[in-house]
Amino acid sequence: MAVFTKEVNLVWMLDYANYYQFDESGGCYNTRTGRQLKRTVVGYTEGYCIKSEFKSLLFLRRHLVRIKEVDCPF
Repeated sequence: MAVFTKEVNLVWMLDYANYYQFDESGGCYNTRTGRQLKRTVVGYTEGYCIKSEFKSLLFLRRHLVRIKEVDCPF
């Protein structure tokens, strides 16, 4: 069995579901499961299935919040 890891720099998160986070290139990740979500197309609209419901990219852009860096004293 082959095991590999991938390091991703997450920059954005959703304000209503903070465990869905986005990297610099626009990839969406569920941080609870550690999986990358696939971008889907419904009709002519691109988006992601968030909480078992399709959300368009336009809707998701309105709810993006930048992840703040926390200074750790350790």
